[in-house]
Amino acid sequence: MIHVFKLFRRLPIGQTRAIGASVILGTTELYLQGGRIINSKTNKPEYLIIASYCDRSESISRYGERWYIENIFKDMKSNGFQLECTHVTKIERLNTLMGILAIAYVWMIKIGIWIKKMKPERFVKKKHGRPAKSIFRGGLDEFINALFTMDPIRVRRYVKFLSCT
Repeated sequence: MIHVFKLFRRLPIGQTRAIGASVILGTTELYLQGGRIINSKTNKPEYLIIASYCDRSESISRYGERWYIENIFKDMKSNGFQLECTHVTKIERLNTLMGILAIAYVWMIKIGIWIKKMKPERFVKKKHGRPAKSIFRGGLDEFINALFTMDPIRVRRYVKFLSCT
């Protein structure tokens, strides 16, 4: 028996390691892959350890793919659209709302990409190298600002993004 973090404690920050064979965790056979990273909020080192049923060579890449989905959930819930505040529970209404939010999400991403290209200073990087604001958040902030200032040129431009013309 060993604490899992001890398998990765000597790794330099940013480097990953896959454990050579499957391990038994409780009664489950798993593959482990992990490393040390810098926590973006505390700026302190911490462990990123992935236990997976799939082959160890795919664990980190699959986790990376899932991370995009986690960010979309965050944007839908707490970082932008506040989905949970709607209290919608009827499946038909929820389906409609999710469709509308999917369109709005892509719309804000398109605006965010355009803003990042035109005004890159709005996406300054923090000490850890990642931007302080996501593309989605940048697009949403820009769109909200355009609506509140009633700037007809900006509003027209962003509606045009939605129509793809």
